[in-house]
Amino acid sequence: MRRYSDCFLLLVSFLLAADVFCASLSVEYLRCEYLVEPLAVHEPAPRLSWIVTSDGQSVKQEAFQILVSSSAELLDQDMGDLWDSQEVPGYQNSQVAYRGRPLGSRQECYWKVRVWDSDGKSSEWSEVATWRMGLLLDSDWEAHWIGFDNRALNKNQDLFLPPSPYFRKDVEVKKLVERATLYTTALGVYEASINGQKVGEDFLAPGWTNYQERVYYQTNDVTAMLQQGQNTLGMVVASGWYAGYLGYSVLVRHPKEYAFYGEIPVIRSQLEVEYADGSSEVFGTDSDWKANTGPMLEADILMGETYDARAEFGSWDQPGFDDREWKIARRMVGAMGVVESSPGVPLRVIEELTPVEVTEPEDSKYIFDFGTNFAGVIRLKTKGTRGTKLTFRYGEMLHPDGRIMTENLRKARATDSYILKGDEAGEIWTPKFTYHGFQFVEVSGLKERPGPGILTGLVISSATPRTGQISTGNDMVNQLYQNIVRTQLANYFDIPTDCPQRDERMGWTGDAQVYIRAASFNHDVAAFHQKWIQALNDDQIGNGAYPNFAPFPFHRPNTVFSPAWMDAGIICPYVVYRVYGDIRILKRFYPNMKELIRLYQSKSQDNLLPEGAFDEVQPAGGYGDWLNQDNIATSKEYLANSYWLYDLHLMQEIATALGKEEDALEYATIHRSVRNAFVGRYLQDGKMVEPTQTACATALSLDLLPSEYRATVGEQLVQLIEANSGYLQTGFIGTKHLLEALSKTGHDQVALKLFTNKGFPSWLYEVVNGATSIWERWDSYTIEDGFGGVQNTGMNSFSHYAFGAVSEWMFRYLAGIDMAEVGYRKIKICPTPNEQLSPLTASYYSVMGEIKSGWSIAGENLIMEVTIPANATAEVWIPANAPSSVTQNGKDLAIVESIQDADFIEGKVRLEVGSGTYRFISKNAKNLLSRF
Repeated sequence: MRRYSDCFLLLVSFLLAADVFCASLSVEYLRCEYLVEPLAVHEPAPRLSWIVTSDGQSVKQEAFQILVSSSAELLDQDMGDLWDSQEVPGYQNSQVAYRGRPLGSRQECYWKVRVWDSDGKSSEWSEVATWRMGLLLDSDWEAHWIGFDNRALNKNQDLFLPPSPYFRKDVEVKKLVERATLYTTALGVYEASINGQKVGEDFLAPGWTNYQERVYYQTNDVTAMLQQGQNTLGMVVASGWYAGYLGYSVLVRHPKEYAFYGEIPVIRSQLEVEYADGSSEVFGTDSDWKANTGPMLEADILMGETYDARAEFGSWDQPGFDDREWKIARRMVGAMGVVESSPGVPLRVIEELTPVEVTEPEDSKYIFDFGTNFAGVIRLKTKGTRGTKLTFRYGEMLHPDGRIMTENLRKARATDSYILKGDEAGEIWTPKFTYHGFQFVEVSGLKERPGPGILTGLVISSATPRTGQISTGNDMVNQLYQNIVRTQLANYFDIPTDCPQRDERMGWTGDAQVYIRAASFNHDVAAFHQKWIQALNDDQIGNGAYPNFAPFPFHRPNTVFSPAWMDAGIICPYVVYRVYGDIRILKRFYPNMKELIRLYQSKSQDNLLPEGAFDEVQPAGGYGDWLNQDNIATSKEYLANSYWLYDLHLMQEIATALGKEEDALEYATIHRSVRNAFVGRYLQDGKMVEPTQTACATALSLDLLPSEYRATVGEQLVQLIEANSGYLQTGFIGTKHLLEALSKTGHDQVALKLFTNKGFPSWLYEVVNGATSIWERWDSYTIEDGFGGVQNTGMNSFSHYAFGAVSEWMFRYLAGIDMAEVGYRKIKICPTPNEQLSPLTASYYSVMGEIKSGWSIAGENLIMEVTIPANATAEVWIPANAPSSVTQNGKDLAIVESIQDADFIEGKVRLEVGSGTYRFISKNAKNLLSRF
């Protein structure tokens, strides 16, 4: 390594400063607890965030001021009666905790921000944003839990699928309404309506939790839905995750197949009306509500929905309906744990798809092809004879003869049915309380061949904002990336599920921990993971282990936890902290993390986990490198020790971040002892004793080895890949680490070759075989053999995000966008340019703002274009023959000969830059790219 003189850095600073003009700052994208204008915040000290933008370069926020007022009028007068932070020195623009007057339930908060630059010049005040506190006390709820015992009404002989109850209540709004807010929750899933219109856009609310520990409620502003005089509140409730079928319980013949949390779905809803004269009124669920069953004959997340439109009540949720024959709703026992506002993001329809083709492989069975694999439901628009029953079956793939393939659904019926009422004006129907993973829909029962317009595909996902984009000069790689994003959307479905189609759809922890960093590039998953990480901790096992999946309603004998899966309890909060600068999530769950470390310690002998340490769980020792391709798999004992060692490193950093210096010292001491033992057991002559790609990749990617061994193990990994004809052999765990391990040890060319391989097994192999999503198995389907190459068709998901973790490598190494400090306060741009994928453009909207990195090859020159957001700095690494061969925005970096040897490290120029957009040209650098 050669370093430049200090003069060079001064020169670079001078050159960059020369481009700076009188820049203006502005404040945008205000959020409270990661959300834009939330209506019910449960945190007593909500965290506030914003983005600083500027039209100049090297611009930083040097101070900020937040005003929070109880009214828009006070805020307009710059009066922060709830909180005036005054001018606070510093660059913090996210996770700023509210420190004003205590906030009570329903408190409306209006806020704005301004910032100062290094010259003491302030920005204009931001646009006004709001948040509202939720119902913080149990006593805030005047409504009661109500239900309707529908158990005896089940008519399905094979499954327990009772009809869904409907609830209604007429209320009189006597005066002019200033504001009306509806708070609703359920043990089950629900849809609310007012005066015949659906409330909000949420789907399958309130989501899945351990209902014994907590249940969330949703809040909607319904002011515009009310009218002076008579109004009608309507609720439909279904079993959902609370009382319905879950996971593979039927498949494994679990003693309990459904109703793991309770047998009767119940609901609680409270309409709070504030009148213009300052008075208020509350209308809540109680025994004065009416209940009945009707057209929703069956509704289950796994099994599907059956709807008989002939049994509709007409205007049942509108004023004037005669409900005298309806039953009286009963007060029921409700949630026993915490009831609070959801910290996550709701499930919503995010896209509509039209069929690309309709075929008829069998008489009167029509296959609608939506062109891509997704999670969601359909919308039917048709007309026909009263009593006609249409049946919809869903599949991700077709058999060679064009029939729909459903074998991989296992015990999930995944079938919807609709019985027409015969309306001459036409009928429109969408399932409310189920969802499916599919590309193809088989429709039977139609009297004539349909046009494609009768069905629309509704893509449903947790509404996580899109943050990342990446595009290359290779169409197959671009398709791969789109497949990754599509699969993430299909499985970030209230919780991070493994798959959206079969009888599983569980929040598997191993999948979640290998993928979370990749997920954070594609979408803002902070709020989403706030909810799921809470669920994970709610279900932590008494011995300190985190379960194999969360929520954790059941398990087979001894299949409770597994190394590399249970470590999600430490890894996932740590990633949220690193990516979003969220220290609170570490503080909240730190005691739980310590319990996992204690479990590892209790099972260790001589600072290592011995063989058989986890043999009490099934499969013995845990899941290991699930679905690996090796003939000799990486030992489960090795993976357990690897993740224990990695956890210790993370806990040292976490304890330091939390200011727990004694804990940090203790974890550092344990880490040192375990690493020495790890090296003693698993290395011999500088190489890994276990000669597998996964063993080498995890050791290198997770930084488990002292620096003196990394190069040798990197070479060993390359040799193992070459011995397998240049192809990978890794499973769920090893694949996540494989390309990073190669890039970290200077083997970019090998990483690139693995990434762009098109044979089996590889990422592009799926694309070659027509994939529109990421598959569970590398050979889930082949054009030559169809599904014949897969021994277990029941474990053959075509929407499984785990192998899509490669998109993390695409952003961090291929595009070169990474963090040098927590929360992207300082950014690292260090791409891997190469001819095969040129040109590349990538962007990522971080908590600091949008980061861009692009590169292309023009003749013999390398062009790099970089954007760093305001309030951040970056180190930019540019492949170059010498500093003098690099220009920035057309200006030479090395004007003076005496600085030729300045900050030039292993064929790259390293620059420290401030915010702004830069265009670097590295002259005659094409000859360097052969190494990549």
